Amino acid sequence: MFTNSSMKTPNLVNAIKEVVEAVQLTLLKVIAFKCDQASTNVAAINILKAETNAKYLRKSHKEKRNLGFELGGQEIVTLI
Repeated sequence: MFTNSSMKTPNLVNAIKEVVEAVQLTLLKVIAFKCDQASTNVAAINILKAETNAKYLRKSHKEKRNLGFELGGQEIVTLI
C-alpha cells in the first residue's frame, strides 16, 4: 500500500489489518511485520499488540506475552 504522506495511526492500523487479511486470503502466512521507528508506526504496532492482549484477557483472563500481534489467528512478529 502506497501513500503520498504519512497516515494517522488509526488509519494505519486499519490498513495493516486490510493488507494482512488480503494476504491471508491467498493462504500465504504473514510471519513478520517490518517498519521504521516513526511514531505513527510504533503507535500502530502498540495498538495491535494491545488488541491482541485484550482478546486473550477476555478469553482466558491471562495476558498473552508475545513478540508481536495476532491477526486472523496467526501471530505476526514485529521488527522495528
